Amino acid sequence: MTASPSFAADTSAAGAAGASTVRGLLQHADGAPFRAGAPVAVFAIPQDDAPGPSQEGASRTSEQVAAGAVDAGGRFAVTIADTERLRGVASPAGLVDLEVRAVDGTAFAPFALTRRLVQVDGRTTLVDPDQDSSATDTRRGRTPAEGLGTDVTTGTVRSTGTVPDAAAAGLPVGGTRSSGGAPRTQVCGETLLKNIGSRRVVVGSTYAMVSGSSGRFVYRAGAATSLGVAYSVNGSKRTWAQAGTTSRASSVEIDFGKRTGGRSYETQFRFGKYAQWCRPVGSTQNQVYNHVVKANRFDGGAWVVSAPTPSATYCRPYASGTDTTRSTTAANVWSHGVRFVGPLGIDLTAKTGYTDKAALNYRINGKTRQICGTSDYWVGTPKRAVVR
Repeated sequence: MTASPSFAADTSAAGAAGASTVRGLLQHADGAPFRAGAPVAVFAIPQDDAPGPSQEGASRTSEQVAAGAVDAGGRFAVTIADTERLRGVASPAGLVDLEVRAVDGTAFAPFALTRRLVQVDGRTTLVDPDQDSSATDTRRGRTPAEGLGTDVTTGTVRSTGTVPDAAAAGLPVGGTRSSGGAPRTQVCGETLLKNIGSRRVVVGSTYAMVSGSSGRFVYRAGAATSLGVAYSVNGSKRTWAQAGTTSRASSVEIDFGKRTGGRSYETQFRFGKYAQWCRPVGSTQNQVYNHVVKANRFDGGAWVVSAPTPSATYCRPYASGTDTTRSTTAANVWSHGVRFVGPLGIDLTAKTGYTDKAALNYRINGKTRQICGTSDYWVGTPKRAVVR
């Protein structure tokens, strides 16, 4: 199955109180939509921000914050009625981990996403952590290009397989239209099975390919990187599929220095393998229904490695003496940004947006040069940019 969730601000009257809506499309592997009436829910999962390795065997519960049902054509829209309550599970950087869960018979579709809590005209709302944080909260909450006020597709996920009938029946994704409409009958959460170590992750790149030019990438404290999340029903190698991302924030500033040529910049994040479970209220017997591998903390370090020059055709001239910085818009998605092909059978994506906390700078001396973007001009949404 596939799921294409997106995230938008709720524009109804409830939006004034700080509501946000998750919208998406749910499909089976053959392209058929999830049946109308199939239950879908959104859960908030506390982030693990304690220093040092996480304790294997430690468990944490997740909280259902929105629920609803699939409409005709496999589409859904469920509203988190009060985003202020999410502060209890947010990281110190204001990041909140969410997970969409939908069930159609025994077919199970999870999707992970992280959003940052911000204040907009006195109400609490959610924005994409990869987007510009130098802007005022009000501007970020109202600009469609930055993730609110319109649907913004966060990705498409592959099926993690099916769950047994008993597990499907136990998942708390009943078709109620709100999270508070019925007494809770299930407790759900996840347990850390194994710390699987740190992985070097690409967080930026520069391509100063001509004499007199240099590039610089600065990854400041609070910069957020979105890292792929992998799911598997049984947890075995080559049964994993990426389904969304989770974001983790840097706790220190890393200035990778002035560089020439093609360079990519890496730091480390720690990952864990978790079992996801539910149990009836009052029971102590957890019933595992899924497994997930995801980043659980920033781990530091800095590496600079050679990078091949990408094709870049959106060019504009910049005169000698130019000093220009890109600190807004989303950056490139690195499809092999997190190397896991050995233990999992797949690699995971990585993306760091250009913000006031993750900025790309070019300096040009000697004579006029071109700055060329791979997807747009330097002043637009270039993703990657080359000086030539």
